[in-house]
Amino acid sequence: MCSSGSPISTSPSVSVKQEELFSGINVMHLPAKNAYSFGLQLMEVIFTKEEMANSLLFKSKKSSKPGLPPEKVSKFLSLLDKRYGSDSWDVKVLTSKVNQKCRDVKVTETEA
Repeated sequence: MCSSGSPISTSPSVSVKQEELFSGINVMHLPAKNAYSFGLQLMEVIFTKEEMANSLLFKSKKSSKPGLPPEKVSKFLSLLDKRYGSDSWDVKVLTSKVNQKCRDVKVTETEA
């Protein structure tokens, strides 16, 4: 932000696609070593803590928890593919990591 409190405008030559912005964050610039670490970082931007705490990546017969919102999951997977390509990650490994992150999220009453 500049001293007047308004955001610094970006150069007209810098083009950020709307699909890459969440809450003013260009998700393609999240720090990550690989597709999995990017996915875990991306989750915190796309999904709310409440969504993560009460869901899994996909609905499963093994759990009573619902899947995360399908439109957000679609965006999540699309951005993961865009940055790393579908050959750089495995859906089973990603699902396991995302589901573990969902299980680890705790929502306090002040956040709910």
